Amino acid sequence: MRCGIEALEGRTLLSAGPQIINTFADNRGQVVLSADADLNGAGINYDSCRMFTAGPDGLFRTADDVRLSPLVQYNADTRQIVMQADLPADTPYRVNIRANMVTGVNMAWLDGEFHGGKVASGDGQAGGNYKFISNPSALKVARFTTITGAMNVQLDPQVAPITVGNFTNYANNGMWDGTFFQRSEKTPLHVLQGGGYTVTSANQVDALGKYDPIVMEQGLSNVAYTIAMARSSDLNSASNQWFFNTADNTNLDTLNGGYSAFGAVAGTPGRAVLDRLAAYRTVNAGGQILGQLPVKDYDTVIARNSYDPQVDSIFVYRVAMKMLLSPVA
Repeated sequence: MRCGIEALEGRTLLSAGPQIINTFADNRGQVVLSADADLNGAGINYDSCRMFTAGPDGLFRTADDVRLSPLVQYNADTRQIVMQADLPADTPYRVNIRANMVTGVNMAWLDGEFHGGKVASGDGQAGGNYKFISNPSALKVARFTTITGAMNVQLDPQVAPITVGNFTNYANNGMWDGTFFQRSEKTPLHVLQGGGYTVTSANQVDALGKYDPIVMEQGLSNVAYTIAMARSSDLNSASNQWFFNTADNTNLDTLNGGYSAFGAVAGTPGRAVLDRLAAYRTVNAGGQILGQLPVKDYDTVIARNSYDPQVDSIFVYRVAMKMLLSPVA
């Protein structure tokens, strides 16, 4: 009987464990790893999920590498490991998930060999660390993390280099983290606008700081799922506010001089996130600025007859740029 138990334990340890099926790493130190099965949250911590920057020699995996102290969390609902270190924009970093410390609920180790951010990890046997290095990417992809999920937005610096540069500057400085969508128009335009306002610790709406306005570029057509810069009647007044076209608004290509679209939501899952955001009903919470404000629970706001910014707002938790991931031998 003892031999039978030992054989069973051996098969459990060598069988394929849970895998990482998607990884997104942004350029300010946030990493989101999605697993294909439930994980044991007790093993997901600072010891098992490690992050490093290169030391003075500028090389990774040398004696002067600097180990960071990221916040490490596991979301059982989404099967996601989230690591968060606050880094200056575009700082390269290395990640090492120690597979023999991370297990599924069946106690099989993570099958962890890294093959790419969108490729399932592992070699078919439990074990093998999940290791990669992140570097700034030539492709300009912005990740919007919202209350209905995350969506990637592919920016186009070829058609709108000034606009993309302006957007990237705001994102790299974390300016839009914790902002909210302040306008959702259903007709005659179909737009979801944000980037201009945040909620203070005193639960008050406050205007976001601005950099210098930019010159308007011709840009892309304002078809569904594109992102464009908002502006005043001055063609060259765009600064920190943007909007998503939630349906075709091609009349905006020429209306009042035109509006510059400079990117588009990538992929079906991202478009589904935008569709969910656009579906929230709106209230008039403050005239011209918050006159078409989307809220989480329309009926509650109407019954309360007041708008509670912290409770009711449709938040954008984070906007940051995608990093390029490379395996570590």
